[in-house]
Amino acid sequence: MPEPLIAGATVNKGQLKQTKFCSQETVSKYDFTAFLTLQEMDVARRALRKSLLTQVSEIISFSRYSSNTPNNPKNEPSTVKEKPVPVQAPPQVHKERVPRIGDDGFAVTLMGAVKPKDDQIFHAMGSCDELCSFVGLAREYAHDNNHTYVEYLKRIQTLLIDISVAISNCNYNSPNSPPVSPTVSPSPLSIKGTSFSKRHAAELEEWIEEYSESLPPVEHFVIPGGGQVCAVLHVALSICRRAERKVLPLVRDGNLDPEVLVYLNRLAEFLFVISRVASQADGAIESVYTPKPSPSSSS
Repeated sequence: MPEPLIAGATVNKGQLKQTKFCSQETVSKYDFTAFLTLQEMDVARRALRKSLLTQVSEIISFSRYSSNTPNNPKNEPSTVKEKPVPVQAPPQVHKERVPRIGDDGFAVTLMGAVKPKDDQIFHAMGSCDELCSFVGLAREYAHDNNHTYVEYLKRIQTLLIDISVAISNCNYNSPNSPPVSPTVSPSPLSIKGTSFSKRHAAELEEWIEEYSESLPPVEHFVIPGGGQVCAVLHVALSICRRAERKVLPLVRDGNLDPEVLVYLNRLAEFLFVISRVASQADGAIESVYTPKPSPSSSS
């Protein structure tokens, strides 16, 4: 027989209300079946009380933490409404979208030298950039018309950017001003230097020979026109000649590789040839210059 049991439970038989622990002698006076029922009921009440306390503890713990904590691994919705925590907005950081660099009429070369915007270096760079833009415009038109030299024009644009970098890397000082030392850190592009390979001009010569075979000889001055692509290529040709004139002083003074001047001269020849190819590919009639008779000879 087990040791004394918990008091406080009511025994049906005999209407005995126990207020103290029961001894073995007291238990033997009652039906043992009723005593087992009393013990089982007490154990059930304890288990129920423990279960309720556990659930209340879990609810309180759940209300303190978010649903992502280990206390709620299944991300089940909370039955307790959480008090919203005010979110502080991040501090406003003013970003300068317009740098306003160069408002004073000066610009910085890749070498870090500050020069006026009308300096010889920026004139040469600007002409090369303008030439690169018009070659790109001609490339887009040529692509729309399925011309065969589109990739050649893209290659030319890449080399024109290299020429602009080489010009900006010139260790050049304006003739009428004192030498200007670098005032800011040089750009990483300055490591390219001012050299330019001879193979680039040789590449253009190969393209000129390739496309000249399908063209009739030039017997008169060609008037710019002959289709949209041809007209844009003629504009690029004119800008290329201007770039030559702007680059020449830098080459002559020993500040720039002479191969840059050779390339621009060869590029002007290629642009003229390819403009005629474009006119032929578009089925346009090439316009040539025909001198008008003087008034005295017509009378």
